[in-house]
Amino acid sequence: MRDLPGFTADRTISREQRCQYLALLVAVGGLIALSLMLVQVRGGFAYPSLFFLFAKLFQIQFGLLGGTVLAGLLYLLPRSRLSWFVRSLLLAVYYLLFVWVLVWGLVQRAFGIELTLGTIRELFTSRAQLAAVGLGPLEWGLAIGVTFVIVCALTVQSRRLEYRVEARLQKRVCLVLLGSFLVVHGVVRTYFVYHLNRNHHVVLAYDDCAPFPLRSEQLVPGLRLDRIALPNLESESRTAQYLDYLRTHPMPMIPRRHNILWINIESLRFDAVDEQVMPRLTAKRDRFQIRLDRQHWSGGNATPWGVFSMLTGLSGYHLKDFQWARMNDPFLSLLSKNGYRLRVANKDHIDAAGLAWLFPAGTVFQSIGVSENEEEDRRTIDRYFKDRSERNAATPAFDFVALNATHLPYAFPAEHAIFQPAPKLTSSHHILRSDGDLEIIRNRYRNGCHFVDQLIGRVLDDLEAQGDLTKTIVVITGDHGEEFQERGQLTHAGVLNDYQARTVLWIHLPDTETKPVVIEVPTVHLDIVPTLLEALGYDEDVLRTQGRSLLGHLEDRRMLSLCEHLSKPPRYRALVTDTYISRWRYTASRYLFSGVQRRDGAAVEGEDWLREARELYATAAEMYEIVPDVSRPAQRFEIQPSAQR
Repeated sequence: MRDLPGFTADRTISREQRCQYLALLVAVGGLIALSLMLVQVRGGFAYPSLFFLFAKLFQIQFGLLGGTVLAGLLYLLPRSRLSWFVRSLLLAVYYLLFVWVLVWGLVQRAFGIELTLGTIRELFTSRAQLAAVGLGPLEWGLAIGVTFVIVCALTVQSRRLEYRVEARLQKRVCLVLLGSFLVVHGVVRTYFVYHLNRNHHVVLAYDDCAPFPLRSEQLVPGLRLDRIALPNLESESRTAQYLDYLRTHPMPMIPRRHNILWINIESLRFDAVDEQVMPRLTAKRDRFQIRLDRQHWSGGNATPWGVFSMLTGLSGYHLKDFQWARMNDPFLSLLSKNGYRLRVANKDHIDAAGLAWLFPAGTVFQSIGVSENEEEDRRTIDRYFKDRSERNAATPAFDFVALNATHLPYAFPAEHAIFQPAPKLTSSHHILRSDGDLEIIRNRYRNGCHFVDQLIGRVLDDLEAQGDLTKTIVVITGDHGEEFQERGQLTHAGVLNDYQARTVLWIHLPDTETKPVVIEVPTVHLDIVPTLLEALGYDEDVLRTQGRSLLGHLEDRRMLSLCEHLSKPPRYRALVTDTYISRWRYTASRYLFSGVQRRDGAAVEGEDWLREARELYATAAEMYEIVPDVSRPAQRFEIQPSAQR
């Protein structure tokens, strides 16, 4: 046989080189399969027979595919007419994708989210995002460097082996790997299709938990039944009319120009406020007419959805619409045009959420500096006090104060280390190795809450001492909740559940009876702005929000619709009822079912959750993708007897 350029057929092939070639294929394929084994499918399911066997085969097929592709490249590239550079580039791209799959599995295991190119881009462009995931610039740079070294080393080793392993062995290995993949893949897809056609939903959830799909049955029409879906009811024309209304409608005069102090506590769990963890806030509970700490939900389980929904009264689904239209927050614009001085006490928090554009021109942004210790929050409060002492008391003020000590790895000074053990966490804190690690995480969170409680106590004490509490609306809430593996995840931004999405909402209303407002139905961050509009003296929702005032009669929402995942629009929506939380993947025309869990953590059996979803979905869409119809009259407020002024 004529030798190909650069290839010598009679070159001596050592046993060591054959072993290196086979070891490379086994290592790459094995690591890919291992990365899939790290992936956790969240939620409670009733598992069909033999499921765990086929779940392992499901993961192994990815390893076989990765090995097959690499073996094919090593066999075909030396025999192609491509240049040395192009062949090297193709191998480097393959190994970069290989590293991507490994990192995808680690991130899904640690955070419960699906890694996207947008996430990587934010890590390259925002130091705040690095801090949010527990990485410093040095660690991030090291991770990039290690990735580069791995890709280069594997590319060089592969180029060395291209010519040192005989073509016959390479061809044989390619065929064996390809045949093995096709057999395993065929068995897996047969099993999955059988159960998908019988609505065994854990199989579908597993099928979604992969960095890239291998759903070959979709090539055969009718082989697999269509996935359960709900329509995407958004109307682009109605959304455009809504945005035009907000952009052009004259902002009405505010009847009662109370100051507004809005304190947002990062990752504040619904059960965080108690006498041990947050004693100073607990002692002042009677100052707050609205105290919700069991059935109040954020707009989602990540900061962008929580902050956007609380400040606008709209679902995080519409964050993209506002950003693309370059529109400021309507509520903040209303305040600004009524002469309010707007101030953000920690600009870095807003920058990390990518929401600085929400604030209208003229907003005073206080840059504090991102820190992994308690100094960030201490500086935030100190500079808030300094600003208060220098401002014009005759000008109404809106202050947005973000406190971050309660974000992993949780920060607090030594005097707040009440709960022990609580040693400083390392950069690998998202991967727990024992129950002791989890107890450390919990203790650090509680200590962080204890520290934040002291800062809030200072602020409330000052308001009372200056006599400003009688003319200031105070909002204390969390952007979302925090989970400590109650449902198998750590922190937030993963698969939405009670612990990641429920938070606290306390509101102090001046010139109002101190008797608490009784609320016995689920509420959500969308309700904050309409509540404030009523407290400011409006008799109707002049901003046409998707929420409702908490000061009026509240009918039960039988289903909530919340945002999940950090993509724009959110990759998933979560439908929450008394018993179930189902998740649905976004597409432009419909939402595809992607999993369901019971809120109590038990296994999901039967179809009650699906009947609920279909029955209540249309109403829930009005708090998600359907904006209010601006051609109809605005919602009027109805005062509860207990909240009369």
